Amino acid sequence: MGATRIGIDVGGTNVDAVVLSGTKVLGKAKVLLNHENLIESIKEAVYWAMQSSGTSPADVSAVMAGTTHFVNALIQRRGLHRVLLIRLCGPATVALPPFLDMSPHMREVLDGGSLLLSGGFEYDGGREICPLKESELEEAARHIVRSGVRSVALCGVFSPVNPVHEEAAEKLLRKHLQALGVGEQDVLITLSHKVGQLGLVQREHSAILNAALRPLARTSIPAYSSALASLGLSSAPLYFTSNDGTLLPAAAAADMPVNTFQSGPVNSVRGAAFLSGLRDAVVLDIGGTTTDAGMVVSGLPRPSGQEVSVCGIRTNLRMPDVTSIGLGGGSLVRMHTAAGPGGSSCVTVGPQSVACLLNTRCLHAGGPDFTATDVAVLLGKMSWFGGAQSPTAQSSQQVPGGSVASGSSGSSGTSGSSGSS
Repeated sequence: MGATRIGIDVGGTNVDAVVLSGTKVLGKAKVLLNHENLIESIKEAVYWAMQSSGTSPADVSAVMAGTTHFVNALIQRRGLHRVLLIRLCGPATVALPPFLDMSPHMREVLDGGSLLLSGGFEYDGGREICPLKESELEEAARHIVRSGVRSVALCGVFSPVNPVHEEAAEKLLRKHLQALGVGEQDVLITLSHKVGQLGLVQREHSAILNAALRPLARTSIPAYSSALASLGLSSAPLYFTSNDGTLLPAAAAADMPVNTFQSGPVNSVRGAAFLSGLRDAVVLDIGGTTTDAGMVVSGLPRPSGQEVSVCGIRTNLRMPDVTSIGLGGGSLVRMHTAAGPGGSSCVTVGPQSVACLLNTRCLHAGGPDFTATDVAVLLGKMSWFGGAQSPTAQSSQQVPGGSVASGSSGSSGTSGSSGSS
């Protein structure tokens, strides 16, 4: 096995793959994301990157991937499992019901019930609120079997200070579930102290999100590995970029999918630092759907110093300090005119985007939508690489205000994927 590595980035519009040897780029490829078949898009990108570099699978030492797969699943509320929350709290925190701080539509998807059991520690981590009761956990195991819920979040009060009760409760749950004929892979248990930090509500939410995504991760991450194996890369270990810019083995990502939520923007931040040689910088990543802004501090993404909201759910996940706005190459440009005589007009860009349909929907592709990429091409700031044509005189009239159309430039006429502004 050689020292060649393959990097993959799955965005909202494109899948990019690059082949590296040390700091030298040997080959690269960009393909439009097929939302109906993500794995095939990844295979296609890696295949063409290897073809362009003449790389043999035997030369590849590792594959690293950044993906928005799991955060997108949460945003779209697809592939999620209901979660049973077990809080170890004794008489404490009973005035704070689980799932209380979630929006109704997210709670409808995620709420698989809750149990408030004995356990938990005081803030010093040394004094128990009350001891664990095995009889309660035995009944909790029966409840899991009766309810059919297969994702469990286990959250003990002040467990980041002392995780003993969470760990002991998991062992007891496993013991009684096994006695009921339920195996370890049949019920997936997330311990909150491994996911979040101090702050009961936010840590509970973090554990719930992870538990809801774990069944999806257990199927999709092996699918990544199978796709790579079909290209002859079964011997190359697969890693995923974590929220803090380090790498997670595939097995760790399958257990903690929430740790990959910001892997896409983090790849951009770390990549910019690597390519520029700067250890402290502000980075802008302009994609097909969004623009992400982040900071590099001492060569690593700056972590967020406050709680992070994910789909309106407050969490305390370890996340990078990244701001995203709905402006990218596929963002729709629209004219809005106020009602009534003499109404004023304004132009908006985004947040709606044609995303991966840019090659068929934008004006330069002969489509009906005026996008930010059309603006850049019409102003001569970039060339169109999507193939088909320049906007016709008629389609140029769709440009809000008309002034942009006067700067129209011709199509390059070359084949390949379209660029983003």
